[in-house]
Amino acid sequence: MPSVSEFLLERLENAGLKHLFGVNGLYIDDLIGLVGQNNKIRFIRNTDENHAGFAADAYARVNGIGCVCATYNVGALKLCNSIAGAYAERSPVVVIAGSPGIKERNKDFSSNHLVESFNSQKEIFDHITAHSVVLDDATTAGWKIDNALNILKESKQPVYLELPRDVASQPIKYDVYTQGTPNNQKSDPLALKESIEDVSSFIKSSKSPVIVMGVQIARFNLEDSLVKFAEKHNIPIVTTLLSKSSIDESHPLFSGVYFGEQTINPAVKELVDASDCLLIFGEMLTDTAFGFTTPKFNPSSTIFCSIENLRVKNHIYCGVRFVDFCKDFFRADLGKKDFLPKAKKLRVKFTPEECKLNLKRFFEKLDSILDERFAILTDLRENLFDAVDLTVSHHRFVSSAFYCSMGLALPGSIGLQLSIPEVRPIVILGEESFQTSSVEISTILHNKLNPIIFVLSDSNGFFRSWNYNKICDMMGGGSGYVVDSEKDLELTVDSCLKKKDLSIVSVLLDHDSK
Repeated sequence: MPSVSEFLLERLENAGLKHLFGVNGLYIDDLIGLVGQNNKIRFIRNTDENHAGFAADAYARVNGIGCVCATYNVGALKLCNSIAGAYAERSPVVVIAGSPGIKERNKDFSSNHLVESFNSQKEIFDHITAHSVVLDDATTAGWKIDNALNILKESKQPVYLELPRDVASQPIKYDVYTQGTPNNQKSDPLALKESIEDVSSFIKSSKSPVIVMGVQIARFNLEDSLVKFAEKHNIPIVTTLLSKSSIDESHPLFSGVYFGEQTINPAVKELVDASDCLLIFGEMLTDTAFGFTTPKFNPSSTIFCSIENLRVKNHIYCGVRFVDFCKDFFRADLGKKDFLPKAKKLRVKFTPEECKLNLKRFFEKLDSILDERFAILTDLRENLFDAVDLTVSHHRFVSSAFYCSMGLALPGSIGLQLSIPEVRPIVILGEESFQTSSVEISTILHNKLNPIIFVLSDSNGFFRSWNYNKICDMMGGGSGYVVDSEKDLELTVDSCLKKKDLSIVSVLLDHDSK
C-alpha cells in the first residue's frame, strides 16, 4: 500500500509532471527525498521559494501542470507572490506545503515556524488558489488529492495541498466504492445547443467578424481547434498581451496583438474596433489586455465566451461550460468570409550601423533571429510592451502581462526550458529585475541550461558598471558581455548563438538615438 506522499507523486506523474520545483525545509524534506528516489519526477532545487514558484508557473503554462513545494510558513508564505500571479493569470500550479504533524499540533505549545495558528498558512492560500485542503487523514487523502487535481484541470488555477509530516508517511486508504470519485461539471445540453445556434446565426449574418484569442484558449489546449475554425471560415485572429503566442504568429490569419487604445499597429486596432461581430474567446477582461482603459466594445456586436460566463450580444447563457461550448462550436461550418489575410511577415535581415544602440533597434535585432528554436520571457516596463511586435512561435512567449509582478522571467526560463528542452530561452530584463532574480543563475548552471539573458540599462543605470563576466565567474559558468552599439549587438548575439551556453548581455541603451 503506497503512502500518502507516494500516492500524491504518482497522481502528479500521471497528470504529466516531470519536474518539481522548490526549496528544502524541515517539513517537506521527506517528500523531496521520495522525489529523489523517483525516476520519473526530478526535483529542481531553487535558491528561493518565490523563484521556485515562478519557475513552476512558466513550466505549467507550456506543460499543462506545474508543481512547487515548500516547508511550513517560512517557505510557503514566500510563495504567495508567485502563486497569486499564477492564480490571476490562470496557470495550473500545484502547491505542496509541508506542515507539522497532526499529532504535534498542541494549542498550548508552539511549533517552530508557527505564525498565529496551525491554520494560518492554509487560510492565506485560500485567497490565492482555486482550492486549498489539508491532507489531515490518510483515509480521505486520496479523494482530496484527486478532487484538487480535478479542480486544477477545470479551473487552470493553482491548488494548495498541505501535507502534515505524520500523515505523509501513512499508508493511503482510498476506497472508491465507498468514497466515490470527484465529478466533473457538465453543461446544460439545451442551453449549449441554443447558444451555439445563436452564435452561428450571428456570425453568418456578419460581414467582418474578428476573433480575439484569449489566454484561456491556450490553457485548455483549444488553440488548434480554434485555428482550424478560423481557417475554415477565413476569420482573422488577434491576441492580447497575456495570450501572445497562443498562435504561431507567422500564421497568415494572425493579424497582431490588440492592446486597446495603446495598440502599436493602427491596422490591428482598426480591424478590431470596426468589427461587426467580435468573437472574444477565453480572454480575461483586464486593464492590461485593453490598454489600461475600459473596453469600448458594443455589446450588441460582441460575443464573450470564457470560463466565467457566455454572453452573446445582450444575452447571458447559464449552465454552459467554456470547454464544452468551444469544442462543439469549433466544429461548425458557417461558410467562408471575404477577409483577405495580410501578407506573411518576412524575416528582415538586421544590418548594423555605426551608431549607438536604442531600444527599437535592439528589438529589431531580436526579431531577426526568432523562430521555433527560441522563446521570449520578459519582465515589466518597456521590456514587456516593446516586445509586443516580436514574431514568436506557438507557446514561445511568457510574461506577467496582467498581474505584472517583477521577477518571473529569469526563473521562468528554467521552468520553460526544462519543459521544452529543445527551446532556448531569451530573457529580457531591466536592471531591477536582474538584481532581484540573478541568484537563479546558479540554478540555471547546475541544471546545464543555456538562456541568453539581456539586461537593459539606460543612460543613468545604476548597474552599467557591473562586470557580468565576474558574475559568471562567481556563479561558476557562462559568459558575460557588454554592448552599447549596433555593431556590438550584432557580434555579441552571433557569439551567444554559437557558444550554446549561458550568456548574460548588458545592453547599454542610448535613449537619445533615433
